Amino acid sequence: MRSPSVLPSRQEPVGSSTPAARPSCPTRRLKVVFLVNNLAYGGTERQVVVLAKALRERDHVITVLTLHPGGGLEPELRDAGVRLRSLEKRGRWDMAGFFVRLGRALHEERPDILHGYLSTPNIATTLIRPLFPALKTIWGERASNVDHSQYHWIAGFSNMVSVALSRFPDLHIVNSWAGLNHAIGRGYPAAKFAVIPNGIDTDRFRPDPIAGRELRDIWEVPEHAVLIGRVGRLDVMKDYATFLMAAAQVVPQRRDAYFMCVGDGDVRSRTELQRLAGEIGVADRLLWLPAQTDMNAVYNAFDVACSSSFGEGFPNVVGEAMACGVPCVVTDVGDSALLVGDRTFVVPPRDPGSLARGIERLLSMSAAERARVGTQLRQRVIDQFSVARLADATEKAFFTLVDGVER
Repeated sequence: MRSPSVLPSRQEPVGSSTPAARPSCPTRRLKVVFLVNNLAYGGTERQVVVLAKALRERDHVITVLTLHPGGGLEPELRDAGVRLRSLEKRGRWDMAGFFVRLGRALHEERPDILHGYLSTPNIATTLIRPLFPALKTIWGERASNVDHSQYHWIAGFSNMVSVALSRFPDLHIVNSWAGLNHAIGRGYPAAKFAVIPNGIDTDRFRPDPIAGRELRDIWEVPEHAVLIGRVGRLDVMKDYATFLMAAAQVVPQRRDAYFMCVGDGDVRSRTELQRLAGEIGVADRLLWLPAQTDMNAVYNAFDVACSSSFGEGFPNVVGEAMACGVPCVVTDVGDSALLVGDRTFVVPPRDPGSLARGIERLLSMSAAERARVGTQLRQRVIDQFSVARLADATEKAFFTLVDGVER
């Protein structure tokens, strides 16, 4: 095998509609600026691209401002005709120059709405707002159950600043009910929230067994092996260690089981995880892959997909795997259980034994039974988490905010 280089019962998104529906109100063009850290491969970044493209197709004027240049998702936006600008932030302490460049960009773009994503861009939208009194500002909240003690002190400081400023944005958009509860628990104003789940592009992510088999051949995965994959950046919240320890419990029971980790991250984190894999005896059953451009093929190479996180909002990688017809085992964090819709495949976080048993439940099924589960999961994404639903709900929230009347 080759190693490659407070409202928990709510089930429907705010502003939801049927998957193909368009807003019933007469539409007009809005000018929207999204502010993000960068456009590297990641769940938040992928959703910015998906939403920007969908709104551009609806004839809105969309600009994506990035704090830092570069990122593998930039070409996709340019190809879709979305305007892309970098503010060239030169480091953590490049504040004065950054705000001058942000102010200049907003003066030139003259948007109706400035929509930040994640803490630094969100904070920046509020601090620049006094210079543009007619501008409507939105904070994008993407996570839940974040343990700030696991990160650099800057993350905890940013959290305190965010809580202090959270009453100033005109609207907070969260992508999960768990994220809503988490934000309100931190002290955010409950009256200023909309819950809009992520949208999964089911044309891009779809069953493609031929592409999956071709990758398995390239990786030299044995023909009759079962491949269990974990996709996500190498971040402490993604809890790859639990995934590896679950693998160590599955391998003695299933000599045909192989595991794969797909994602970028700190080199030291990868080294530590590889060391752990060696210590627990799964290194020879484990493949490592950096972030890929053709993730559809990667998902299709999996027999089972896993999310082992102990902190999530709406896990894109689970929705994407589901759209490819891949059965999933997920930890009960964020809206993961709501996403898969069947608690048979939901296990407690930070519990390798439970994750191993969840994987084994799926592996004990026949290939036909797993395929049937995968088909049901894909249909759930089409029905409940399409890009059209994301665009409908977001467009409705934008018009309500700008016009002051709910449409």
